[in-house]
Amino acid sequence: MKTDLKKYVKVYSDCFDKKILKKTIKELESLPTKKPLENYNGIRNFWEDHKWYGIRDKKIHSRLKKELQSCFHIVKENKYYMDILYQYIGKYMKDLNDKHLCAWQGYTALIWHRYKKGTNMSAHTDNIKTIFDGTRKGSPTLSIVGQLNDNFSGGEFEILDQKIKMKAGDILIFPSNFLFPHQVKTITKGKRLSFVSWVW
Repeated sequence: MKTDLKKYVKVYSDCFDKKILKKTIKELESLPTKKPLENYNGIRNFWEDHKWYGIRDKKIHSRLKKELQSCFHIVKENKYYMDILYQYIGKYMKDLNDKHLCAWQGYTALIWHRYKKGTNMSAHTDNIKTIFDGTRKGSPTLSIVGQLNDNFSGGEFEILDQKIKMKAGDILIFPSNFLFPHQVKTITKGKRLSFVSWVW
């Protein structure tokens, strides 16, 4: 086992076709933003304030200020993105070459994140329980971040006190456990568009 935790954090460059990224950005930016009282009858093709499940109090939380937006929309090129992720999950495990991390059962659908000027994501670890709905069993082992654009300022991804500058088309993979707290710094100009997925 590697003793330097930073060796478990890997960025893969130019993983996605730039034309497909631009089409996806256009598609996502065309979606509406949900207003608090609007009812979408279970359809989640909209942007809403990012929320998370509190393990201690078993409640859904969202900050009132500086909160990014999330979207569960399945984009037209969904299969393309999922196929690329499949390849890079395998590559990560091969590159890491750790006998304790040699198999996985699956990975979640993409959740899109949009950070507008003045928003960020506070430091946390990915102890995600909501992805296990009764048919899936387990806990997340790897966290994946995919970057759609890079024409913004601020918004650096920070993990283990190391700032990681990601370009459009990059994929970041790292363990989900408590040893890998991470955050996204405040956007100072433009918008940051990305996605997340978790491997179990």
